[in-house]
Amino acid sequence: MLSVFRRLTILVLFAFSTTLAPAAEPQRNLEVAPTTSGKRIALVIGNAAYPGVGALRNPANDAGDIAARLKRLGFDVILRTDARQKDMLRALTEFGNKVQPGTEALFFYAGHGMQVRGKNYLIPIDAEIHNESAVSSEAVDVDQLLDKLAPARLSLVILDACRNNPFERSFRGGGQGLAQINAPSGTLIAYATAPGRVAADGEGRNGLYTSELLAAMDVPGIKIEDVFKRVRANVVRKSNEAQTPWESSSLTGDFYFREGDKAAGDAIGGIAPSGRLDPAAIELEFWRSVERGGSLADFREYLKQYPRGKFAGLARTRVDSFKTTPGKPGTEKPSPAVSNSLALAARFDAAMDAWGKGDMKMAVTDFRYVADRGFGPAQNNLGFLYLKGEGVPQDYTEAAKWFRKAAEQGLAGAQANLGAMYAAGAGVAKDAWEAAKWLRAAADQGDAKGQHYLARLYDKGEGVAKDQNEAAKWYRRAADQGNAEAQNDLGFMYAKGVGVPQSDAEALAWFRKAAELGNPVAQVNLGKAYEGGWGVAANPVEALAWYRKSASQDNAEGIYRLGRMHDSGTGVPQDPAEAVRLFRQAAEKGYAGAQMGLGFMLTRGRGVAKDPVEGTNWFRKAAEQGDSEGQFGLAEMLDGKLGIPENRTEAARWYAKAAEQGNTEAQTRLAKRLMTGSGVAVNLAEGLRWARAAADKGHAEAQMIVGIIYAQGMGVATNYAEAANWFRLGANQGHMGSQELLGQIYSIGGNGLERNMAEAAKWMRMAASQGSTVAREWQQRWGYR
Repeated sequence: MLSVFRRLTILVLFAFSTTLAPAAEPQRNLEVAPTTSGKRIALVIGNAAYPGVGALRNPANDAGDIAARLKRLGFDVILRTDARQKDMLRALTEFGNKVQPGTEALFFYAGHGMQVRGKNYLIPIDAEIHNESAVSSEAVDVDQLLDKLAPARLSLVILDACRNNPFERSFRGGGQGLAQINAPSGTLIAYATAPGRVAADGEGRNGLYTSELLAAMDVPGIKIEDVFKRVRANVVRKSNEAQTPWESSSLTGDFYFREGDKAAGDAIGGIAPSGRLDPAAIELEFWRSVERGGSLADFREYLKQYPRGKFAGLARTRVDSFKTTPGKPGTEKPSPAVSNSLALAARFDAAMDAWGKGDMKMAVTDFRYVADRGFGPAQNNLGFLYLKGEGVPQDYTEAAKWFRKAAEQGLAGAQANLGAMYAAGAGVAKDAWEAAKWLRAAADQGDAKGQHYLARLYDKGEGVAKDQNEAAKWYRRAADQGNAEAQNDLGFMYAKGVGVPQSDAEALAWFRKAAELGNPVAQVNLGKAYEGGWGVAANPVEALAWYRKSASQDNAEGIYRLGRMHDSGTGVPQDPAEAVRLFRQAAEKGYAGAQMGLGFMLTRGRGVAKDPVEGTNWFRKAAEQGDSEGQFGLAEMLDGKLGIPENRTEAARWYAKAAEQGNTEAQTRLAKRLMTGSGVAVNLAEGLRWARAAADKGHAEAQMIVGIIYAQGMGVATNYAEAANWFRLGANQGHMGSQELLGQIYSIGGNGLERNMAEAAKWMRMAASQGSTVAREWQQRWGYR
């Protein structure tokens, strides 16, 4: 009897370990804000010292500077300068060996390149090319590079190789520059200039294209496509339209050079200019000029202009101090800054008018004139123009410089802007402490943006000691002024009971305020509340309306949530095809939940033609972002499901990653692998640990596995009573395997458990009603029905 039970438990364990259970759609928690990827590798080559055809000025510098920047951005970099063909081919082989599934691979080349009859070649410094037929044997075919990149999750190829062909006189079929290449799937190919055109080498340390690329790579939180848009705009302008960079792309997901800095990018995205000056603002700027001048005549001029002004009492005190302090200097006329202050305010308004009309040349001229004379709002706005590249070349360093000038005069908006630049590391070295200093200065003056950003620093413990009570205080101050982001964040604090007492009602009230002001994240949060009946009566139609509002603002989670509603037919007619369209739209924006959802639809053929390969690719994208459902889905596919090549070691690795995030299904699958040695070494203690982790959360199959461990004495003392307790937990959830084993163990008894055939029959009857052949055979053998 015991041997029968042993065979049954092992059979059940293996049967359940090979069952494909579709990954459930993820249930996402509320998120405060929009708020990566696999290993990053790069091969960088710069060839300049060409004997016989003339050395190039920049490529070695370009390659060295790009390599240094990529290392700082987390890339494992292979650098070669002035490489011979043998060196280039060896470097390509080394690079190719590092390109694995899931990696992000980048290739940068600066030097001579050429096209021959539509094929592109990179030229080593030892190339001896006397005619076209020699090119294929003396140069490096770009197609060889593309082949090496094939396994990567995402590939970037950057070719600053469009200089004049030094061997052109020997050629009949060669064209200028490089030929256009259609980017393979998951690849972006960038050229220093348009296909078939040539670019100048450059006069400074770097070529024009690489110089602009280096600047754009350092901007936090912008997508790779936007990086190259910025490079193109600046190169076109600085070359007087002689050089137009070009890209060919088949990327489906997002890539950021400044990995992890998307939140910082959101911060500088919130930087705002000064608005038109109201009378109080004009008086304040006039008073600041008086304080800077500091003479008796300056304070008298203030009292002349504003006899009942906000600072009149202070001005009279300062005037009296000149009368009582012997030898204190005074002048008969106000200083030029004071005399000109009101005129500067008028010119500032003229600049605002020009900006509003789109006359950027006049706006920049007037802002600069006023800013150069110390007028704080103009300094702040000039910084904003440099930040955005409006009317001036985009230059974060220049933007930070002008924000600082205005901030040091006490302009609250500029202090908040400078703090955001320090938080993002944009135009200045990233410095959370310095960010907190300037944001506090702005917050203390009542600037809502400064209060909101300061709250986030307290929330995260960046630049200040983590203090969520203090974070809630500053969120509230900004929220009370109508800052929609702060309202959403305060709602989150109430939803979680962090820094404030937990209150669904308060959370919903703040989410609603922010949502009605158009905040797309708050609109999603409010939609979730209506969808799930959280703190409010469930109302799928209302949920759908809020998701649509968020999606209309291109919010990735809003689009994904809308897709879920279409997939389930909640609040809208069921339409899986529309769900797939929306999932894809959000997935291409890099939203992990949508990538997982799209993978699910593709692998199951729901709303779209079944495509396990593409579905697995989307699971991988989600998995590499740390999404536990995506990790679980990828592991399932690597288990050899749906025609995907089996890789049990990789499957176990991804199950482990998902298990570590608390995914109970993954914990259960991992436990079975640890017990059976599938893709990992057998480790009964670890198997029990992971099975218990899932079982304690109510996972029925995991409860059955824990029962099997105790019944079989797998790394623990055999204990049928303990096993029966765990089988019962699973059986009470209707789990057929648990019911079978509970019936079987009661029919055996012993090892701490009293034999009980009535109890055995009861559980076998339940299993038989679910179609269990094991239970039916047991009933026939023992005569129970």
